Amino acid sequence: METGIIRRWQRFTNIAHGNSLIVPLDHGFTMGPIEGISSFSEVDHWLRNPAIDGVIVHKGLMKHLVVNKVIKHTAVCLHINGTSTLSSDVSEKPLLLDAEMAVRYGADAISLDLIFSPENTARNFALLGTIVRQANHYGLPILVMLNLKEGTYDPANLVNLQRQYIRSLCELGVTTVKLKRPESTELMHNLLRGICQDINIVFAGGAYCNEQTIIDMTAAAIDAGAKGICVGRNIFQHPRPEELLRKLKSALFGSTAKLQISQREQNNEFSGQPVL
Repeated sequence: METGIIRRWQRFTNIAHGNSLIVPLDHGFTMGPIEGISSFSEVDHWLRNPAIDGVIVHKGLMKHLVVNKVIKHTAVCLHINGTSTLSSDVSEKPLLLDAEMAVRYGADAISLDLIFSPENTARNFALLGTIVRQANHYGLPILVMLNLKEGTYDPANLVNLQRQYIRSLCELGVTTVKLKRPESTELMHNLLRGICQDINIVFAGGAYCNEQTIIDMTAAAIDAGAKGICVGRNIFQHPRPEELLRKLKSALFGSTAKLQISQREQNNEFSGQPVL
């Protein structure tokens, strides 16, 4: 089973830079027809971009993308839980599908969005344990979108709390964890220190913001030990998604690698030698 999990997650990894550029498109179920994904077909013209390694979708959008051959060569992570902003408690996200149904839909992996609080931690772990057993049976990787419920934890201790939850997810056998973008590079390094050796960490783009912020965050995340990014609104609400995707692919090499490439280009320019 472990071989199947490894092989399937490799489909989300770009051979050029060794990291993942994943585009979550699960917002429609939660938020409705928002800008950039007001209809299924609105994503078709840019979602074929080769910079994209994987997408996260609910089964409705997945069917559209498969039938219309939009994601023939893109890995698909099927989102199996969630709720709507119409709910009185958006932190409670019940299961909508299971691992067997994900296999039948042709998914390469499954994802869950879990918002933890002191009141629901045990319940979330029990739910996740059930899904891990199912996923292991089919050799499916699991991505967990990890969030802590606002107002329920001490803000001064958030990094330590996140690290403890990440360790728990490691122990349960989760493949990848998606985290909210930290406010600073220092917090990013503190959050990932050591623990990124045991589990894949990808950072979310969050709400739509300045383009350079996402590009800088991507390079900084790779330098800190993350294995990629999971950016949705900053791509599908961007006026030129293809242009941003090209820049993000470059940033996924990390700032150190980008500097080395730049230096090689300059050296070759002065020497008259072609850049290999």
